[in-house]
Amino acid sequence: MPRRKHPFKYLLKIIQHPIILSLFYFTAMKIVMTWPAVLHMGNSVIAQIGDNIYFVWLVRWDQETLFKLRISPFFNPYLNYPDGWNLASTDITPTMITLALPGSILFGETWRYNFSMLLSFVLSGWGMYLWVRRYTNDDASGLIAGTLQELGVSYIVVDSTQYTDYSKIDTTAQSLGLVLLKISEYQFVYGFP
Repeated sequence: MPRRKHPFKYLLKIIQHPIILSLFYFTAMKIVMTWPAVLHMGNSVIAQIGDNIYFVWLVRWDQETLFKLRISPFFNPYLNYPDGWNLASTDITPTMITLALPGSILFGETWRYNFSMLLSFVLSGWGMYLWVRRYTNDDASGLIAGTLQELGVSYIVVDSTQYTDYSKIDTTAQSLGLVLLKISEYQFVYGFP
């Protein structure tokens, strides 16, 4: 009877792949850059009161509409009564809202908002890494580009209370690497420059 390979060896091989290691690198980098925010993800909102409170409310609204009210999350009949409020025409971010729904159910809306914000920064650096690695076939170049992307997107003016407002960063800048990677895939498939 042939010996079966140990499943942990396969898992270890996957974890040691440069793409997975780079994801761990960008995650660790963001944790260090936002320390001690990760310790208070469930009970504090990152930054001053502003758009972040709206997004925490929006996270709760989506959870309520999907599981309790059974209505569209893109329209709130309770706000701006009697007309209601069309959320589809606002700066709603369905990706951020749906990305961490399980975390919202388990840990609350504040945790979900903070997790989504931090994850967007991690994906920013990782996406740039993947794009540069694709064109250079060099992991070091990808790490440098991803690090610069993550640092550049994270460079924000700190106000007088020493809290950085991550919610005011343009999400286009955050997802630049992933957008460029997707464009390059279409260029490869369809052959246009």
